Amino acid sequence: MSTEVAEAIEGTGRVNGPVLTIPDGLDLDELPAPSPPGGRDIDLLVVATKQRERGAGLLPRLERAGRRVQLLGDPVPRYELLAWMNRARVTLFLPRPTEGFYLPALEGMALGTVVVCPDCVGNRSFCLPGVNAMRPPYTDADLLDQVETALGLPADEAARLVAAASETAKEHDLGVERARFLEVLNDLPDLWDHASGSS
Repeated sequence: MSTEVAEAIEGTGRVNGPVLTIPDGLDLDELPAPSPPGGRDIDLLVVATKQRERGAGLLPRLERAGRRVQLLGDPVPRYELLAWMNRARVTLFLPRPTEGFYLPALEGMALGTVVVCPDCVGNRSFCLPGVNAMRPPYTDADLLDQVETALGLPADEAARLVAAASETAKEHDLGVERARFLEVLNDLPDLWDHASGSS
């Protein structure tokens, strides 16, 4: 769960105990090795499996002569999605307007594609604009603008974003998630005392 979801839960005023956040994790060992920049044969991948109509509407405005663009509008097995991302220089993700976390963007970071993922609430803690990703407002105009910016990045700037994104993915390794969960289990007696008002 993302910190944004935790904040929304706490904001209801109906919480009668501690709210603990354990960010979603990736099993990095399960992912293919990231392709080098020169080994990527797709300029732009559009992942629109949750926003098929929007993806189809944006596609004609993203296509250019000589630009290699691939649209994923239908759901595909995870291994296929990972393979497509690993071939793309830039990936535009189109999540639902509100997501609890949105793991595909983090997977894209681990695979070395430049991530363009609009603000969907649950990605705010790890999609950091200009640091490791592009996170435009969720409007067509902003999406198009940020995709063009990403595609036009000088090689050194793209490499900087990808390197920072890789570090972000490592911070979300499944081992980190497992360790945090074990910490919570170890703290259960204290958490229970706190929730019940014991001193």
